[in-house]
Amino acid sequence: MTLINSDMPYCSHSFNQFVVNDGSNVYFLDHGDAYDRGLILSSFSASSDGHIAQRSAVNIFPFMGPAGQNYTGCQVTGFSLAGDNLITVGRSGLEGSDHRK
Repeated sequence: MTLINSDMPYCSHSFNQFVVNDGSNVYFLDHGDAYDRGLILSSFSASSDGHIAQRSAVNIFPFMGPAGQNYTGCQVTGFSLAGDNLITVGRSGLEGSDHRK
């Protein structure tokens, strides 16, 4: 491992995190229930000196409900790079939980 200088992605309460890289960019996917509430995709550029800088952060799948409510109705089980595309695997509308409580 090598110490790097970086701006890291922020998700105030992330239930699950995924990281992939393509050699030039690093991508993070966070499953957040508060700030932000949803699936947050962040991209960073990586330089040869070990510094990464945030390029963007987008809530690609916002969740219904108030910030901080633990029930999100979503489960993410995978995140990968396929050619020039990022793909994620999961489901929403989970059964067996009463989100109205």
